[in-house]
Amino acid sequence: MTSNGPRVFLAAPYTQWLDPSTRLVRADLRNRLNRLRGGLIEAGAHVFSAHHNERWGAEWLPAEECTPADFRAMRVADAVCAVVGSPASGGVAVELGWASALGKPVLAIMDDGADCTPLISGLHTITDVTYLEADMCWSDAFVESVIQATLTAAKTNTEAPSPGGAEARLGGTGYVGVSGR
Repeated sequence: MTSNGPRVFLAAPYTQWLDPSTRLVRADLRNRLNRLRGGLIEAGAHVFSAHHNERWGAEWLPAEECTPADFRAMRVADAVCAVVGSPASGGVAVELGWASALGKPVLAIMDDGADCTPLISGLHTITDVTYLEADMCWSDAFVESVIQATLTAAKTNTEAPSPGGAEARLGGTGYVGVSGR
């Protein structure tokens, strides 16, 4: 956690959320992530979101750029908030693999009634995972419960700070907080 708040990696499906006519993330799904990201930032967190960084698909990064950028952001995250998707997003599954290998606490948002691969549903045997079942409309109460559970997970992360201090770890990782950095 930085002196200014926790770092939260916000993972969500990308390609399966694209509107085929615009090749941008659908407006209703952008709204979900905007509410979640905005609430986390308002609560003092620094949030990494590839969706926001890549302007919902308008500034799509090639794999050779987005993969290392996302991994750098994951390495310095205090917690991961992941919208798993239905079916589970391949990209989110990779990010959950990184999170578990790095010992990051995870809040996994599962779609109501969706089946999930055993490797995701069993992730709690590898790292600290809280599973939340999404309500269909992403009510204000649900979004607030996700924000609070994510902040709690970030606070319980006991990973030792990396050399160079918090600001050095944040540099070049794409995190955005209240100050807009």
